[in-house]
This record gives sequence, C-alpha cells and structure tokens, in this order.
Amino acid sequence: MAAIARRLDANPDLQGALLVGSLASGNADAASDVDLLVRTRAGAFSAAWHARSDLHATGAVISWDEESHLEREIATHRWVTDDLLLIEALFAVRTAAFGWRRHGGSSPAPVT
Repeated sequence: MAAIARRLDANPDLQGALLVGSLASGNADAASDVDLLVRTRAGAFSAAWHARSDLHATGAVISWDEESHLEREIATHRWVTDDLLLIEALFAVRTAAFGWRRHGGSSPAPVT
C-alpha cells in the first residue's frame, strides 16, 4: 500500500484516495482484495484516468476496466499484482451527486 500511496501522491491530477472494504474495517483475510476510492481533481479526470496504470506499483499480471460511466467521470480500474492480489480502484471527481459520504459499515481510511 505504501508504494501505491507514493504513486497517488506523485500524480498532480489526483486529489486523494480512501481505502474501503475489509482492509479499512480490519476484517481482511488471506482472500481479501484492496478497494480504493480515488478522487481526481476537477477538470483532471481524463488525465488521471489515462495514467491509471501508473498505480501498478508492484506490477500487474492482468488489468481491466469498467468504463460504463465515463461521461459522468466515474470509472473502475482493476488489476492483479504479481503476488496475486486483486486491487480495485474507483476513479471519480467529487460532485454534488457523488461525494465521500459514509453509507454504513466502517469509515473509509485515507491511503497513506
């Protein structure tokens, strides 16, 4: 996670990231994936999305995308690391329709 955090910090088009899911709640096990919410700067979604593979800090065996909401500046990038860990990163620009509101469960954790 530290290597990914460094890459997030190095990209000026990204405003921050939150770790969510079982890792954030402390309920992770050996089969858990890494779930990230990646916030892009206003006006920089396209540049941030095009640089998404820069987050592959430890390599990628395979990666794929869900781009069904690109017009709303929301898309998901997934990859499997060289040590077979699945990472899912939802990229989005914060808008009135999409905020970082908590909807139950544990609070998201900033990626540091």
